[in-house]
Formats: sequence, structure tokens, C-alpha cells
Amino acid sequence: MVMRLRRLAAAYAAAVLAAWGTCVCTSPGWAASGNPVDMRVTVAIDPVQAPAAVSDLDARAGPSPGTAGLSWTSPGAFGASYDLAGGRFFIRFATNPFTNFTPPADIVIATDAAPGSAQIYNVADLEPATTYYFGLKSANALNNVSSMDARSATGFQARAFIEGIARVTDLAAAPGPTVGSVRLAWTEPRHAGTTDPRTYDIRASTTGQILDTADFSAAKPISEFSSTAMPLPGPGGGAAVLVIHGLDPGRVHYFAIREQDSGSPQAVGAWSRDTALGWNVNNFAAASTGLGPVPVSDLGAVPGTSEGDIRVSWTAPSNASGVPLAAYELRYATFSAAGLGLGADAWFSAAPLRLSIATTTAFGSAESLVVVGLDPGTTFYFGLKSRDRDGNSSLVDALSSDIQARCMPRNLPPASPGGLNAAAGLNRAGVSWTALTAAQKGLDFAYYRVQRSTEAGQDFVSVATVAAGPFVDRFLKPHTTYYYRLSARDRAGLESAVTSAVAVTPFNLPPMAPLGVRAAFNADGSSVTFTWSPTRRWEDGTIFDSTAAPTENELQGYSILRSTEICVPNFHFLSSAAVETSSFTAYPGGELYYYKILAYNSEGPSTSTVVLSSLGERNFFLPDCASRLIVGDQEAAALSKATNGHGADIEIERRQISEDIGGPVFQSVEFKAMKEGASEVKDFHFDKPVRVVLRYNAVNGVPVPSASPLSSSSARPASGSAKNLGVYWHNGVEFKKLYGKVDPAAQTLTVDTPNIGLFQVRSLYRADGAVFDLSNLSSRVITPNDDGLNDVVIFTYDPGPNNAQPAGRIYDLQGRFVADMTSGLVPNTLTWDGKMNGRAAASGVYVYEIKGDGKTFNGTIVVAR
Repeated sequence: MVMRLRRLAAAYAAAVLAAWGTCVCTSPGWAASGNPVDMRVTVAIDPVQAPAAVSDLDARAGPSPGTAGLSWTSPGAFGASYDLAGGRFFIRFATNPFTNFTPPADIVIATDAAPGSAQIYNVADLEPATTYYFGLKSANALNNVSSMDARSATGFQARAFIEGIARVTDLAAAPGPTVGSVRLAWTEPRHAGTTDPRTYDIRASTTGQILDTADFSAAKPISEFSSTAMPLPGPGGGAAVLVIHGLDPGRVHYFAIREQDSGSPQAVGAWSRDTALGWNVNNFAAASTGLGPVPVSDLGAVPGTSEGDIRVSWTAPSNASGVPLAAYELRYATFSAAGLGLGADAWFSAAPLRLSIATTTAFGSAESLVVVGLDPGTTFYFGLKSRDRDGNSSLVDALSSDIQARCMPRNLPPASPGGLNAAAGLNRAGVSWTALTAAQKGLDFAYYRVQRSTEAGQDFVSVATVAAGPFVDRFLKPHTTYYYRLSARDRAGLESAVTSAVAVTPFNLPPMAPLGVRAAFNADGSSVTFTWSPTRRWEDGTIFDSTAAPTENELQGYSILRSTEICVPNFHFLSSAAVETSSFTAYPGGELYYYKILAYNSEGPSTSTVVLSSLGERNFFLPDCASRLIVGDQEAAALSKATNGHGADIEIERRQISEDIGGPVFQSVEFKAMKEGASEVKDFHFDKPVRVVLRYNAVNGVPVPSASPLSSSSARPASGSAKNLGVYWHNGVEFKKLYGKVDPAAQTLTVDTPNIGLFQVRSLYRADGAVFDLSNLSSRVITPNDDGLNDVVIFTYDPGPNNAQPAGRIYDLQGRFVADMTSGLVPNTLTWDGKMNGRAAASGVYVYEIKGDGKTFNGTIVVAR
């Protein structure tokens, strides 16, 4: 009963010890009368106490070959007390002495052993004829582990010499000296406790490797291949050689060997081919053909010294005929013979890469070759044949049939890039560098790695990997300094040193003013609704990085401003519109208002805006608040992508050409049609005339060249002092006179024209009446063949102060009437289309006559067909 209580107490203590250092264990018992009574035992336990170290571990040769028998006395769960309920024994063994180990070990045994009880255990699968050393620890249910057994700690470690026959681990096969022979060589296995006589069991296969005991049993005895007599085993440790004859010449044979005794039970050595341990890796060979050199048996491949290099080495093979070697044929591929699955010869024929190497070396000489320019990230497989001077070739090297020579080329990191530069952009940074040359990149260059930080010298993170520069880093915070550095990386992950960092501070611009603005009036004129295309560019024409959902640095919304004056510094705020909004309805209430629709972002509002009237008129002002292009609501259809045929909204860009001003030029202004505000639309014109107003400066009534930049002047010339000013327009080839209406009080000239482009105010003699200037004749020769080129002659005149409206007629050289001229699209012009009564006039010379304001102008033109 006491022993039982001890066991129960120990088990219970193991379960509750983590919570209490003392437990009271209750167990039912029985009095002599047979009545049950409670029996209580109080157990005081140290919660960190481990079992005592075993003091009598013993090891001996086991009951069968390859085993060892261990015995010891169990300690208690806590020191020498209490059962090891829920405990474990840990056993470690090795072929060298040791003084400690950390569980878990080679063997773990669960146990409930009582203190002082005898324990035994047989360790199996040990290598025969080998001394093994053993150590033991125990642990209780709380995983408190004892020290290693006392014998090991004092230097008298338990050990045992294992009986049985050791395995052969170095069997090597090579073509033999005669046709159909293979030479086998191995070290005789050691043995202990065996019964003589001992014999060898040699097996062979021509269909595949013999890897383990199961393959050994399936392989055929060597007697089925050859009548060669088997040698008897020696005492162990000596070199053994056997030449097997009568094999199929040229065929690869795989061999396995083990030794066995004549005892009962029989001791048998194990067979194992393990490339990781280096056991029996050369256990195969092709039987000698007797023609040409024997196959190379030690072909190897290692990385070379330069990137993309592999150094291939081998030993020059022998030749049974004695004929010297003449050449080697090296072949290599990115697939193996095993992967091809058709044998070494088929692989050798299929390998696409090959080198021929002449040689005069003697048998046994060390040979090597460096293969260059290979992809460092790829494994290459090699095979080799040799050829003698008589032209006889060997078989493919023996390793190609099994552990084929293989290697990945030497890999080196790319060079560090140079010339790193970072340029500030719109909420972005343009990172550029000098591209690495092919040699600097190496053979397996992958990409450049761009790193960024907002702290100089620290906290860099990768933001991009690119195959080539430059790189644009977008969506940056404007007015914040960023630091960039760069490295180059190859496909294997090797990376260059990073460059020094460069700093850059992105900037921002206001957005472009809304384009495609249209005005729609209700029936009674009480309201006008303005619509526009969503703004998707900055004011310099750069498109947003995020057009679908602009960021706050790109676009935050729209502001609608209003004023009763057409050009004042500050329009009054009327309303705002969200980014997603593209319309606004105004209610003029019978007043004439002018409106501006601005786009704005974190940098501020757009600057180059159009002034819209409540009647739909657009005014594209220059900064002097007088020079402008005025486009009516109907003519504005040419600016909207919905109606202009360009598929894009048109912005009118305007600027003063200050370098042109001086001498006879008093003002020079250019209007350009810009597609989406970014690219110029060449030869743009409106379908109907629009109005160009140009302001000039005057001092005491005398016109003077306008200041630059454009600005208003308080000087007001006297009426009539500027009558000799006129407007010139450049048609792409030369300047043409448009004359224009002079307003001395406002210091402006006004012309109506469908064309835009470069306009200048120049000094020009203007008579008191209408003037027709031959220099303004569009062409003296016309070709009216309806090809759109030079089909019409255009006569431009100055209507003079009386605003004369001349009339013109065409006659032939005999004075016969041909046709009346018609008013041109451009005001103050007359045209003739080269036709008479609706039919093409004949080629020849014709006379024009223009009359107006009491004057007559004559001249000739030529019709050519």
C-alpha cells in the first residue's frame, strides 16, 4: 500500500507541481475490518528538481549483427524518489566519445519506471566492426532533464564494438583491359563475431542503379553476366580488385557488393549507394570495347574565375591499343542525360553546345578547359569523349550515365552605376544615370534598383526596379526634399554597391484652366449654364499622373468667379464645384456679368483663364487687359472637342513677342491653338471671323513701342494721331496687311479674321480713302482645279476712314466681262474663284477692276490649268 501511494503521489505531483510546491494525495484504503478509510500522504516537492543522473549505464555487442545492448538502473522522478510517471529516457550514440548532449537525442523512450528498476534497450542499425559510444539522460513529467549518465562524465563512457560485417562504401567500376571487361575495386569490409568461411555476393544491372537493399535483391547475380570466379574476402581493410569478363562491350553495367558469413543466423553486410555520403558513387562503367581510349571516369566541373566561366577537368584516359590520344570532344547542355531519359549516348548527340580540343598528353595527365560566356544563373551538364590518333573514339565519360558532371558558372555582381542625377518635376522626380556597359552589367544583369528616402543617409526603401533608365518617381509631395540612390542587380540576386545619394525637391503648379467651356441659355434668358471638360493637366500642359481620380496636388475642384467689369484684378467668388462636377448655372438677373471658371489644387488656382460673358462671348486676354482674342458663342464650337473635328478641346495660348517690338513694330502678339493645352494645332482657323484686339502704347498722342511685359499706360494720345498704324498677320510665309480699325482713345487696333497666329501693330501709311495694295494680293497666278491649293485669288483692301466697301469685276484681255468678285470670308477682302458663269475660265491673262470710295484699281492675274 505504501508503494502504491508513493506512485500515486508522484504522478499527482507531476500534474500539479507547476502550481504548488506541496501536494496532499488522498487514496482510498481498507482497514483490517474491510471498511474503507482515507489514507493521506503529504509530498513536498522542489518544482525544478530533475531526476538523478544514471550511474551504471552499460553497453555490449547486441544479440544480432549491427546491434548493441544497453542496460541501466532507473532513477527517480525527483532526484532518487518517485516513479518516472510520464517521463522519458534520452539515448545518444556516436563513433567518437562525448561528454554531454541536448535532448531530444537519437532515441527517445517513454517510461513510467520506478526508482531502482532495471532497464534494457537494444540499439539497432549500427555499422558492424565499429566502436560506438553511448550517453543517457532522463526527464520527469515536468520536462526537468537530468545530467548525462555519471560514467560519461567521469571518462568511462559506455561503449560497444558492434559485431557483424561492415558495408562496402567505395566500390568503383572502370572499363577493363580487355574487350567486354570491367575492373572493380573496393576496400575489404571489416568484420567482428563472424563465422568463416566468408564470401562476396556481387550483383549487376544494365537497366538502372542499385541503390539499397531492395534494389540489391532485385539485381541479378554476377554469375548471370559472367563466369568470372569470385575472390574470397580478406581480413578487412585491404584493397580488393576484380576484373569481370564476358560482359556486353560498350554497355553500362551497375554493380553492388556485400560480404556474408556462414553462421546461423547469417551475418550479412549492408549495401547502400548514397551520393550525399559519397558511398559507392562510381559503381558503374561501360564494358571495354577494345577500340579507342577507355571512357574518362572523373570528369568534373567547378566555377571558373571570371563571370560566366566553368572549369572542366579530367584525367587523360588509357588506351588498350597503346595509340596516343589526339583530341577530346566536350559537349554541354542545360539539360541532363538523366532528364533526357535516353542514355548517355543519346544525350551526347543531342547536346547543342560543343568544343573540340586537340591533345598530345599521356595517359594519367591532368587535363582542364575553361568554358566561357555561360549564363551564370543556369546549371550546365557536361559529357566528354576522347579520340586516339587512329580515329577511334571512347564512349561518353562514365559519369554522364549517372552523376553527370554539372555546374553553375561563376557569377559576379554588376558594377555600381555612375552619373546618378535627380531632376525636380511636377510632384515627381526624374532619376537618371549613366547606363552600364555590357561588360559592366555582366552576363545575367536583371535590373537597376532605385531607392528613396526623405532622410539623408538613412531609411532608404526600394521604389522601383527598372531594366533601363531614366525612372520617373511620381506622386511625390511637392516642396519636400527626397534622396535617391541606385544599385544594379543580377538574376541570382547579386547586387552592386549602392551609389552616393542625390537630393531633389519636387515642385507643383496650378492646374490648367478648364477647356471646352460652353454656354447654354434658357428660353427667357434668365439663366446661363456653363459646362466644361474636366481638367486633367497642369498649367504647363503636363498631363496629370492620376487622370481618373486626381490627387489634391493635381486638382481639388473648381471656382466660379463673377464681375460686372470685363477685366479687373479681382473677380468676386460666386460658387465652387467638386472635382467630379463639370457644369454651373448662373442667374444674371438681367445684368451683364462676366465670369471666370478656375481650377485649383494645393498650389493655387489656374492663371490663364478665359473671361466669359453672360451672352457666351469668350475673351482671351493678355495681361494688359486690352489685347485679346474675342470668340463668339457660335465660333467657340471650334474649340470644343464635341464639335471641332479634332477630338480634343482647344486652348488659345497667347503671349507678347517682346523681342519683335521696336522700330516700326509697336506691338507683337501671338495666339496659338493648343490641343488639350499641350500641342499646337497647325493651320488652325475658325469657320467664321473672330475679333483680334491689339493695344499699343502712346506718349502725348504719339504711338511708341509697347512695354514688355504687356501693361496698361496712363498716356492717352490725341484723336487721329495713330491713323497710320495697321495690323499685320503672318501667314506662315510672310506678313500680310490686315489694316484694322484704329481706336485712338482706347489705343487699340481691331481686325476681324478667322485666322490666328502672329499679329503685329506697325506703322503704315493710310490714305484718307480706301486703298488697295498689290502686296496684299494673295497670288498673281491661280490654278482653279478644286484641289484646295491656290484655287482662289484674294484681294485685301483698306476700307479707310469711311469704311468703304469696294466692288470688283474680272475682264478678259478683249475687255469682255467674265465675272463679279465676291466678298471673302475675311472682312475687307474680295475673291474670284477662276470661273465664268459657273464654269472654269480658260487659261490665260485676265484683268481685274476694283472700285470704291471714288477710286479705281486695275491689274492683271493669270489663270493656269
